[in-house]
Formats: sequence, C-alpha cells, structure tokens
Amino acid sequence: MDFILRHLNARGLLIAVLTGLGLYIVGNYYDAPYKFYQDRYYAKQRGADAAPDIAADLDARESKKLRSLYRDVSAEIAAAAARGRRVESLQGAADAALQLDKPATRALAIDELNRLRLAIPQAQEALRPSTSADDRPAPMPTPPSSAPKHPRRRARSR
Repeated sequence: MDFILRHLNARGLLIAVLTGLGLYIVGNYYDAPYKFYQDRYYAKQRGADAAPDIAADLDARESKKLRSLYRDVSAEIAAAAARGRRVESLQGAADAALQLDKPATRALAIDELNRLRLAIPQAQEALRPSTSADDRPAPMPTPPSSAPKHPRRRARSR
C-alpha cells in the first residue's frame, strides 16, 4: 500500500497513462510500418483482374500451334498422296486429332499429330555409289615451321 500511495501523484499517473497508451498502440498497430512499406513499394494492381485475359491468350496461342502442326501434317500427307502413296487413313486420323483442340486434350492431339508425321511414307532419296576418290580423306595441310627465318647473332664475348 505504501508503494501505491508513494507513486499516486501527477507524475506517477502520467507515467501509468503513457505506458498504457504505449502498450495499446503497440498491440494494435505493430504491423503498420510493414504495411506502409508493402503498400509504398509493392503497390497492389488496380483495375480489372487480368488472369482470364492471360489464360485466354495462352489458350489461343496453344490452339494456334496445334492448327499449325495440323496444316504441316496435312501438307505432308497431301505430298505423299501426290507421290501415289495410300494415306487416306492418315488424313482421317489427322482430322480426328484436330477435333481434340480443347485445353484438356490438346497435348494428346499434338502427340497424335507427331506420331502421324512419323507414319507418313517418305520419298526415297537417290543415292550414288562412292568412288575410290571419295574414300580417301583430303591431305592435312602442314603447319608452317617454327624455325626463325633469320638466325640470331650471338653476343660477342670480350
């Protein structure tokens, strides 16, 4: 009781009030400097959410890649048909793979078109037999000699 009566004056009450106010501020606003820093240097993006636009752009880009691969495979199939190969079933499979142009099945469609590309019969390359001149490697050039062109003079001894 003596302690309370000794410190129950204006100075003691001011210290108690300031201590309580300080604890209240620290307890409620301890994260304010961190929030200020985050808001100042890493501001939130305002406006509409861009995620749907980005997803739509990526989907369109992947779809464009698939259609480009389909055009390339169809052109190779048409070239094989022009050479007299029977590739009608391959064209039907390529058309069926193009129907899989949905985000969930696009990887399967690309894989199928790549397999069809490997299954297309290729034209035979004309080969010629090698001659004996082709079998011999070309002679290696000799490097220039490292000997100096002009010999050095020896120093005179006295």
